[in-house]
Amino acid sequence: MAAYIIYCLTGEQVSDPSLASRTLMLDIGKLKWIPELLEEAGLKESTMPRIGEIGAVAGVVKQSIAEELRIPCTTKIIIGAHDQIVAAVGAGVITAGSAVNGSGSVESINPIFDNVGKTSILYNNNFAKVPMLKNRYITYAFIFTGGALLQWFRDNFTGTQKQKADEIGIDIFNYLETTGPKGPTGILALPHFAGAATPYMNPDAKGALLGLTIEHGAGDIYKALQEGICFESRLNIELLAKAGISIDNLKLVGGGAKSKRWNQMKADIYGIPCTTLKGEEAGAVGSAVLAGLALHKFDNLEQAVTELIKEDETFLPRREYAEEYANIFSRYKKLYKTIQKI
Repeated sequence: MAAYIIYCLTGEQVSDPSLASRTLMLDIGKLKWIPELLEEAGLKESTMPRIGEIGAVAGVVKQSIAEELRIPCTTKIIIGAHDQIVAAVGAGVITAGSAVNGSGSVESINPIFDNVGKTSILYNNNFAKVPMLKNRYITYAFIFTGGALLQWFRDNFTGTQKQKADEIGIDIFNYLETTGPKGPTGILALPHFAGAATPYMNPDAKGALLGLTIEHGAGDIYKALQEGICFESRLNIELLAKAGISIDNLKLVGGGAKSKRWNQMKADIYGIPCTTLKGEEAGAVGSAVLAGLALHKFDNLEQAVTELIKEDETFLPRREYAEEYANIFSRYKKLYKTIQKI
């Protein structure tokens, strides 16, 4: 779709590699279309867009378009990328070993890598290998219900708490975080409330809450759901590590990054430093970085990232909680197959 929009605006046939790869007809190593697959689909290579680099000029807007939109006819159209890639750039995640954690309706951890020791592990666990920059790739480890799960709980089970939060004058999410336990809840929450994403890709998977007692309240369950999302993410992180994709640092973006408790929980459960950024819209910042690069406002991507992206707060793993969470995680790893049997 992006290539078509570029074509309509400029008359140029060009696509970035990340969106081109979603056709499943691109050789992601050579960044060239695969003739056999094009032929199978009834397509000719001459009709396909050439593959350009992200942050490069695709072309200049056509005269007719410039007049219709009332913009200068010298306006340049810049090659972008898949939204997760642009958000990674906007978080300063451009080198192997770094990753961005987008916490929106969907929870996604996207690491950068330049080589994979065991491609079969990626394939068998449904991780995509997406071309991003020269000799650099990104993959998506994600959960369908991230923030959407927390909103579902808020909308359906927190009537009393919502009233109290309104009386105090604070956000309901902040209120729930003040009522939960200081340490791990001990409740196992399987966050497959809209099916399971990586590594299972099972649309029929169901969510579950195990270990509830009559003493648990809304704050406990809310925190357990946050923990469950983290445990599922750690499961993905461990599988990526087995494939040779390590994560040394994690940049946190999206609405979920506003929660300091959740940020600290992620550091404790993943065993990785987690850093928030100044500025909330990583995707918009990434777009600005790519545009600035194309217009030669910066010498290179590294300079653009250094000048435009500022870190805010870093959360480090705490040993006392990390060990306790590790014990709970050992039980969590058995949860999916156990539920499947039932």
